[in-house]
Amino acid sequence: MNIGPFDVSGSVKLTQQGATLNRSAGKYVGSLTVTNTSGVALTGPLQLKLNGLTSGVTLDNASGTDGGMPYITLSAPLNAGATVNVPLTFTNPSRGLVSYTPAVYKGTF
Repeated sequence: MNIGPFDVSGSVKLTQQGATLNRSAGKYVGSLTVTNTSGVALTGPLQLKLNGLTSGVTLDNASGTDGGMPYITLSAPLNAGATVNVPLTFTNPSRGLVSYTPAVYKGTF
């Protein structure tokens, strides 16, 4: 029986680095750092989902979507105290603020 995905965001620290325009590529680039603060390894699969991504903005390096929101599959396991930096590349035709609420899920969408 496969149960999931379930939100494990309480077991990690999520640190966003704002998306800025890369003029040569015409894309907005940023990153998000995920640090396991749980004290135990988080086994996968792990998905980083960008809930509430600004309307009209597309995450170019998404692994897929769930409920219309993009996600990226993370390498697993994420050992206790380990950190992974996740690069983010966005297409943003309106050149407005790129906004989202990150969450980490265990399981597959």
